[in-house]
Amino acid sequence: MRASLASAQAEMSRLGGTSDARLWARAVAAWRETGRPHELAYALYRQTEAILAVGNGRAKAREYLPEAWQLASAAGAAHLLAAIEGLARRARLEVGQAPVEAASVDYGLTAREREVLALVAGGRTDRQIAEALFISPKTASVHVSNIKAKLGVEHRIEAAALGAGLVAAEDA
Repeated sequence: MRASLASAQAEMSRLGGTSDARLWARAVAAWRETGRPHELAYALYRQTEAILAVGNGRAKAREYLPEAWQLASAAGAAHLLAAIEGLARRARLEVGQAPVEAASVDYGLTAREREVLALVAGGRTDRQIAEALFISPKTASVHVSNIKAKLGVEHRIEAAALGAGLVAAEDA
């Protein structure tokens, strides 16, 4: 009951747009006492996400996210595992056995540039890209410029159009 209440309060903090890492820490502590790994993994994931959003807790994120990954993996929680791995990719953190990939792919784009391109194709601004990937807006802008150069296009809309095709082909 205490763990569920702590999670509910933490979830409520997400409604305001910024998740409260302190509330998630309470939920983590409460779920640790219950021995329920799926719920603990979820709380650790959300706590890590909240810490990263503030931008000053990469050391803690490196500690919490792999634990969340291990628990979700052991529990067979595929959707949660995918969410954790997505957060790890965006934040460039390692989870599980292998580091997050950064290899080159089509058009010579790195994995990070493909993530940015997918967001551009989704109509995101540089600021929105920065928030989604835990980078600065300037870094997002540089990624977009590099992507346009590699794709041989002049405008963001052209990159988005090409990116929509690349993302769709990758998902197939």
